[in-house]
Amino acid sequence: MTEQSSAGRSLITKSGSNLQIEIPTRRNWLEMGFLFFWLLFWVVTEYSALVTLFHYDDIKPGTRLIVIGWIALWTIGGLYALLALLWQLVGKEKVSVTANTLSIGKHVYQLNRTKHYQIRQIRGLQANPLPTDDPIFAMNQRHNIFGFNGGTLQFRYGKKTIKFAGSMSDSEARLVLEALQACAHFDEQHFGSYQLVPGT
Repeated sequence: MTEQSSAGRSLITKSGSNLQIEIPTRRNWLEMGFLFFWLLFWVVTEYSALVTLFHYDDIKPGTRLIVIGWIALWTIGGLYALLALLWQLVGKEKVSVTANTLSIGKHVYQLNRTKHYQIRQIRGLQANPLPTDDPIFAMNQRHNIFGFNGGTLQFRYGKKTIKFAGSMSDSEARLVLEALQACAHFDEQHFGSYQLVPGT
């Protein structure tokens, strides 16, 4: 039996004892505008560098190597910016819980990066506490630039702290945490003590 419910913009699907949560990326129009204009600048600069490399035969070998290295690094930066823009536009974070595994994936069209965690090794699953009363600094601790990492929820996995649900408000994160607490594959030993206050 499959049941669906919403947590703000997110969709929570229960299928038997399994759970799947789909979290659309929260769009930051300021970041998207910056990325768009930066990519325009990147295209012009990349084109100019390629023209210089292939149409001028009098470039010294040492200078040519420097240009090639610069183009390689510039290309990587441009691809990262393009991925960041697509993430803002159509990205989704998918969290799924099965009998033994919690999976957290980032999806952009057909591109995806999913990591799997053994539930028996998870401890301290809770809201990500704000480290400061300064709202701007605090939000930066939860959501890194362009929204790839960070999160409103976190847990300990061995010596690592894993953060996820980075595109959610506190009220949405609270509903997701409640759904995880109600999931049959988790019990009290998996959860931490920090909870979000209802209505935040």
